[in-house]
Amino acid sequence: MTTPLIAKAWVISQDPDNEAVNVALLGPFGGQMPTLSCQVLTHGPRDGVVGRFPALPTQGTHGLVAFPSQDSRNGIWLGSISTQLTDASAHAPGNGAADYAAHYGGGWSWRGQDGTVAEVLPDGTTLQLGPVLPTPTRHTVDGSQARQRTPYTAAQRRPQTPAPFPLSVTHPTGATATLSVSGAWSVVAASGQTVTLSANGSTVVIDASGNLQIVAPTVTISGNLLVSGAVTAGAGGADQIGLQSHRHGTGTSAAGTVSPTPGT
Repeated sequence: MTTPLIAKAWVISQDPDNEAVNVALLGPFGGQMPTLSCQVLTHGPRDGVVGRFPALPTQGTHGLVAFPSQDSRNGIWLGSISTQLTDASAHAPGNGAADYAAHYGGGWSWRGQDGTVAEVLPDGTTLQLGPVLPTPTRHTVDGSQARQRTPYTAAQRRPQTPAPFPLSVTHPTGATATLSVSGAWSVVAASGQTVTLSANGSTVVIDASGNLQIVAPTVTISGNLLVSGAVTAGAGGADQIGLQSHRHGTGTSAAGTVSPTPGT
């Protein structure tokens, strides 16, 4: 049998270790020809140091394969094609410039032609740049075999939604920002570094020595204030008050003779 230069084929199985797929060629009358191994074509560098390796075509995917010099030992998977009415395409009329990927794990990525960006993970974690989260669609077939475009929902992507994933960002200096599975944030600066939070003229600073400084027009505490160390009011001025040694009067007692009552 002479191997064709380019042929239609469908994937029998994946060969991830060799970045290849095992395919069956489609004969001229729709019959199945022998199974061959084909490397998957990728763009850009591909050597022992750099490369980009997207997800391999899944079993049952149809596509085109090429055989340089018509040698069946050098098959190359050129790309996938649709052979049925259903698909996961989000290229509805009017948004053909969208860069969209539906990932195997149930997440999806979106770069819209209007500049919007969305990265949605299987657990529902969302990174959104734009006023609204896009609604990707896909083609389905109804009961009368009519092709239609419908939203591709999270429930359809991942029927069994996983538990929330922890999220962590780590800097080479050792600084970290971590979001736990329960939703608790932890921010740790590198050793000896300052953390500053500023908004609307107010600033909260934790300096390199661990001192907390609050600069604001007004500081309001709605709960109890518990202090284990010394408290000095009016630091730097003439109206300093040591609360631990301060005396005050209550009821009919003379001012300056009554000590503060613990817990008041």
